[in-house]
Amino acid sequence: MQNKKELMAFKPTNPHIPSKGKKINITKPHFPSSTTQAERLGPTFKYLRDVMDRKVVVQQNMQGVDPEFVLVFEVVGSVSNFVKAAKNADMEWMFERDWQVDSDEDFYTVRDDGTYKASKIASKLYMVLTNKQAMQQMLSLWRIYTGKEKEKFPRGLTPFREVFAQLKNIRKWDRTDRFEETGVVEIWKELLESKPSSIKFEIELWYRKSPEKREESQEVITEILGQYHGKVVHSSVYPEIGFHGLIAECPADEVQRMIDEQNHELLNAEQIMTIRASGQTIAKIDIDNSALDDQYERESDLGRLPTEPPVIALLDGVPLANHELLKNRINLNDPEDFESSYQVSNRSHGTAMASLIIHGDLHKPLPPLESILYVRPIMKPNSSGGESVPEDIFFVDVLHKALKEIGEESQLKSIKVVNLSIGNWNRPFIHELSPEAKMIDWLSEKYNLLVIISSGNNSRNITLPMLYGKYAKLSNEEKLKEIYKNIWEDQSSMRILSPAESINGICVGASHFDYSNPQKYFSLHDPILAGYPSHYSCFGGGYKGSIKPDLIMSGGKQLFNVMDVSCMQAKLSPNFQSSTNSPGQLSASCTNGLKGCIGTRGTSNSAALASRFCAEFLKNLRKSQGLDIPPEYESVAIKAMLVHCCSWGDVGKVLHDKFVPQIPRLRKKEVLKWIGYGYPNPEISSFCTDQRVTLVGYGELPNGMQSEFNFPLPSCLISKAVSKRLTITLAWLSPIASCNQDYRLAKLSFRTKSSLIAKDISDSDERAAKRGTVQHEVFVGKQASTYLSGTNLEIVVSCKKEDRLTYPVKYVLMATLEVSPEVSLPIYEEIKSSLAQQVEPLKV
Repeated sequence: MQNKKELMAFKPTNPHIPSKGKKINITKPHFPSSTTQAERLGPTFKYLRDVMDRKVVVQQNMQGVDPEFVLVFEVVGSVSNFVKAAKNADMEWMFERDWQVDSDEDFYTVRDDGTYKASKIASKLYMVLTNKQAMQQMLSLWRIYTGKEKEKFPRGLTPFREVFAQLKNIRKWDRTDRFEETGVVEIWKELLESKPSSIKFEIELWYRKSPEKREESQEVITEILGQYHGKVVHSSVYPEIGFHGLIAECPADEVQRMIDEQNHELLNAEQIMTIRASGQTIAKIDIDNSALDDQYERESDLGRLPTEPPVIALLDGVPLANHELLKNRINLNDPEDFESSYQVSNRSHGTAMASLIIHGDLHKPLPPLESILYVRPIMKPNSSGGESVPEDIFFVDVLHKALKEIGEESQLKSIKVVNLSIGNWNRPFIHELSPEAKMIDWLSEKYNLLVIISSGNNSRNITLPMLYGKYAKLSNEEKLKEIYKNIWEDQSSMRILSPAESINGICVGASHFDYSNPQKYFSLHDPILAGYPSHYSCFGGGYKGSIKPDLIMSGGKQLFNVMDVSCMQAKLSPNFQSSTNSPGQLSASCTNGLKGCIGTRGTSNSAALASRFCAEFLKNLRKSQGLDIPPEYESVAIKAMLVHCCSWGDVGKVLHDKFVPQIPRLRKKEVLKWIGYGYPNPEISSFCTDQRVTLVGYGELPNGMQSEFNFPLPSCLISKAVSKRLTITLAWLSPIASCNQDYRLAKLSFRTKSSLIAKDISDSDERAAKRGTVQHEVFVGKQASTYLSGTNLEIVVSCKKEDRLTYPVKYVLMATLEVSPEVSLPIYEEIKSSLAQQVEPLKV
């Protein structure tokens, strides 16, 4: 039995300007000469000039319409100040995208010894909108660069010299970008099979800062739609995230023509950035009504009703509010009256998520949530039998309205955590942030909310390159290796789903674990080891290489049906049926009366359970008398606590050593893309023990400033060669600049001389950990410590200088030092004593 002790506080020094560090030399790729660039790209620039000239001729009789199109600059490396230069050249900056290009004879990386290195090269795609005047300006600059005009680059336009030198390609944004690469064609073909009279879809326009330009763009698209008997159903504009969208509706035969005809006017409209299918934010639970023979009969174990105001908000479908497990435990706010669209049997997803947040997995229930659960429906039933965001509004609209209500209504000020256990199947994260992720980033920082988001599910068939007879003879480890190899080779279909890429939110993946009884489904195939990543859990990393998912939690077991025929190809088909006896986490159900329960699985469940952890963290935070965390820091503190208690454990090590099919030096990064910082152990962030000490600090930093925290190092570790583990976590919420190169305005980070305690970095990657809004690093080692008695480990927290960051950023820092309980070293008492006596610490 552990001797539980309270968390302890440590405080920062006053913010101050840091001393200048050493300049880091960054190796740039090799670029071709201006002569080579002129030969390579001269015809392309001529083509673009001709395209603009033709547009001028076509539109010269259309009063007030200035011919425009978006140019895509594919630049190897990056160019500073290109945003300002583009504006100075009368171009309008749209956005940028990280990219990679293959080395070739013109662009390549050079080793330290000067030799050629064949590798991918980091690049940028810069999207800028140009008109006739801007095109003429750019062509003039191109002639200066290629030596055809004997002039210097005008002031404010010199970054174009770097752009031209590093330019791999330049082209128009075209039909392929706005239509063919969004996945809408496949969805439309499927919809057309049911012979609908019309189809609704989403059009995202290029966001123009000028209201007049936005209105002009919308009028052009409305007119084009009208020519084809279509119409605009709904429009949305959010300047804060650079979004202008239209919900359009067209006759089905016109949709078919768009698929068939390359030159359809709508698909080539320069005002359009993308066309996507609508109504793809879907949640569905397949319920096996033949196996609903049990009901939850534990009324005596339901616990007391909640007495505290809401801490968690659930954005989901309408739950069965009168279910015995939910009755008098939720506050349902349904201003759109989505409830009127539901039959009782449709209320599956919201009911399950509310149950998991309140009670956990009913196979092994938690004490019920002590606070009311606020439920805000954002979905309604759809024609396919599931639930989805209505197709006549944007997902971003419902998020904006729901988060704004939570942030501004006085009776909801107690809410710290928002659970979003749904994702957009039509928008896997590839390069740029979705409008939904931007909306979450903007409003979570504005209203000081922590948003927990599921990574998304893709439960697909797994077809292995072998006969079933061979597969059946494999060991359990060999079977799992084949399954994971299959998933790894199809990573493009396993990307996290929007808005899980949000930089301020926490993205949660799923592990293959629950407390269900295997004897009830022994006929199903279960090849994935308990606790290992679920085959359905989406992964792959986040924006600019940030770590997503952030962590992984039990999401319930998804088992398979197999054809047990030796001569047939090995094919594993997921069994989707949910019932009382199925594998998965047991939760309240909308079927079989007001006591019905079913087993479900998915990253939705994982996110719901993570949100429940957050409520417990907040309770422990407020109980810890020595911390005294102000209310305005609580959401960030919960974020820090959730990540701080994560580690890879044995599963992460095995994944790294056996199941990640990469060369050794890349394996750590690939595991991070799969399970993030690992699996949470909430005890670490909730209390200390004699051999484990957790310090919590908070503060705020203006841009370009830093503060220091001093962690007293216990004398009892000096000269002791024992296993030690140091975990440090820094969390914050960043304001955003939605249309700028640097989207994340608050770039905080910590640094420390961890080698005093432990030399090896575990469970993390230093660079990737600094690309989001939580930095989490784990250091392990067994070497004997040689510091002097009274030494403090200095942890420096800094905020990178950013002129657009106009106010201080609140942050929370956590640091845990632990040794094996078996060594019985009194590190807690020594650190507690040092904190009380600390006056002038010895810094190292």
